[in-house]
Amino acid sequence: MIGNRYIATTSVLLATCAAPLVSAQTSGAVPITIGRLGISHGYLMVAWTPTKTTMQDACAGTRTMIQSVHTNFPSNPLCGFPFEVDGVKNMELVCDPAQSPREIPVAITTDGKRSHNCTHLPLTIYSTYCGGGASLAQEYACQ
Repeated sequence: MIGNRYIATTSVLLATCAAPLVSAQTSGAVPITIGRLGISHGYLMVAWTPTKTTMQDACAGTRTMIQSVHTNFPSNPLCGFPFEVDGVKNMELVCDPAQSPREIPVAITTDGKRSHNCTHLPLTIYSTYCGGGASLAQEYACQ
């Protein structure tokens, strides 16, 4: 008798808990990390999905370059420049206008609609050594 009640209760709990988890995974935007890949003559601002890509994978090339900065000359603006991550296209970083001329991302838009809010990560998060003198640091967490 106790075993049947336990199984019935467990079944109800699983059914109740599983539905929100599935809907949250399919309806929400995938988290995106914006980071700085330091190289010998500058750095690259890159994006990757931390739920699907490890820091070492991001070092190895499983990332999207948003901006390249060599000897202090950026290839393009950091914000308002389209990029793609993990098959999602038409993404752009949105910068805080109060911080101008510095480009401080506060959000990501997808197809012109705000899809993520970005938080600047503290400098206490250590870089990952990528080899060859390069290192990758997480700068913004966007969800």
